[in-house]
Amino acid sequence: MIDGGMGCGGLLRHFKHYGRAVASCFTTGMSRSLLLCVLLLISLTACKVELYTDLEEREANEMLALLLKNSIDATKVSVKDTLVSLMVDKDRVADAVDLLRANGYPRQAFDSMGQIFQKEGLVSSPTEERVRYIYALSQEISKTLMQIDGVLEARVHLVLPDNDPTAKTATPSSAAVLIKYNEDQLLREMVPQIKLLVTNSIEGLEYDNVSLIMFPSQEFDRTRLHMTYATILGMRIDTSTLTNFWIFVGIMGILIVGMAAGGGYLLFFSRHKGARAEHAE
Repeated sequence: MIDGGMGCGGLLRHFKHYGRAVASCFTTGMSRSLLLCVLLLISLTACKVELYTDLEEREANEMLALLLKNSIDATKVSVKDTLVSLMVDKDRVADAVDLLRANGYPRQAFDSMGQIFQKEGLVSSPTEERVRYIYALSQEISKTLMQIDGVLEARVHLVLPDNDPTAKTATPSSAAVLIKYNEDQLLREMVPQIKLLVTNSIEGLEYDNVSLIMFPSQEFDRTRLHMTYATILGMRIDTSTLTNFWIFVGIMGILIVGMAAGGGYLLFFSRHKGARAEHAE
């Protein structure tokens, strides 16, 4: 396929200076309509579709770099404020989704302490405040674990019993941590450090009461991503679609030749008619 810009509209803008130059050469409505059809057909050969939207700029750049590195043509488009959309060729959507998912994209969104404990009009009950506190802690710890190289997803579940201070025995706190990681990273060697990080994040939590489960992400077959391209007239074209491309070029060539022949005939006819009129006078 043709390596387009930002979707169908982007490619049309890419050709607009050529379109204007050519359009100035035609005076009939039929010629201009045919020219617009040609530009539309060219744009349709490189249509892109929206893969993900409302992405932060940094995450979108990381996803874009990963796709381009693996020979999947993609672009990003600003949508609102600092958010962007990621666009890919419509026939590479499945490959793009599988590749990004295997690498943990889009990243998990976590709520911060400030977001969870925003001041509101209603007064929360002690039980509600405690639940929100436990949830906020789990979100913060999960977000911290995501900063470790190789961690694709992280979930932390905390059990913090509301023990009676006057009771002789107290139920100990515990934590269950689930991590999905990139198998290329030697993350299993960091199990003690990860458990220690979680232990020191919760008051009164013992190291032995932290359960850590780690599993690798599903291996992605990258061989299907390596496609070859040919450059023709400055356009990067997938070699598997060269036949369709040349068929398209042939059809456009026939249309252009037909237009030229028709224009020449009309020009000759109009001049011949004018000459006969002058001769009659």
